[in-house]
Formats: sequence, C-alpha cells, structure tokens
Amino acid sequence: MDRPLRKFRKRALSTNLQFLKTVIAHPLFLSGECATGFVDITPELFNFGKRRDRVTRLLKFLDEIAVNGNPEMKGRALPALPIAAPIKPICDITSPIPKGSRVRFKELGALGFAQLMRDQQQVLLTDTTMRDAHQSLVSTRLCSHDMTRIAPNYARMIE
Repeated sequence: MDRPLRKFRKRALSTNLQFLKTVIAHPLFLSGECATGFVDITPELFNFGKRRDRVTRLLKFLDEIAVNGNPEMKGRALPALPIAAPIKPICDITSPIPKGSRVRFKELGALGFAQLMRDQQQVLLTDTTMRDAHQSLVSTRLCSHDMTRIAPNYARMIE
C-alpha cells in the first residue's frame, strides 16, 4: 500500500493521502493489532510532515521563464514575432536510431548510468508521453495510430 500512495500525485485538490500514508506507516497498524477505534485514540496520525513539492517548484520555474524570459538571456535580441512559419525540425528517417536511456542503462549498468546522469550539465527530462499517453492528460487526444506514425521521427530526435 505504501508504494502506490507515495507515487500518487494530485495537484490543486485536497486529498487524504498524507493521512493514509501516516496510518499505514504506524507501528500499531503494521502489527495488525489495531481496532476500529485506532484513529480516534491515535492523534499523532494527524501530524503531517512538510511535503517536498519539487514538481510544482519546477513547473513554477518553467512558467516564470515562459512568461518573463530566462534571466540568462537578458540583453540578447529577441526573435521577430510572430514567426512566419512554424519551425519543423529536420529528421532523416533513414538514419539509425540513437541509443536511448534504456540502452545506455543496459550497457553501463545502474552505477555507470547514474554517474552518466550526474555528469550531465543540462537539465534532463523524461518524456513519458508515448508510454503513458492513455493514462495522462493526453488521453483521448493522442491516438495509438498517431503515436505509431510519429514514433520513427520521435526515436531519431531524442537528444
């Protein structure tokens, strides 16, 4: 029960997730000796630790950059807007597919892959759209046949 509760994320809505996590981690609950009055006689179940909401902080940072621009770009000339035509990346569909994270992980092993990630200077993001499309906000907006059509291009543009 602990792992699914820790992985569950919900933004902007009140939930009882913190309470549930506290209950299932309590020694009396773990021992199986608690009774139906457990919640009534255990006030510490309502003492919640401060949540580390790193995702919201990252999204706020990206939002700030999108709205106000990146401070590191201060003084540089902005591109003329609006852009007349959308910029479409060039993708050679006949080129070999570059090694992705999974292949690198299998080649380097857990420790080698972790070191590779730590050595990166740029921010690394994992796009799970193709994996989780039908379990996320793009559900009903991204059909399987659309994913199949874009997959060859997507695989070659991962870096």
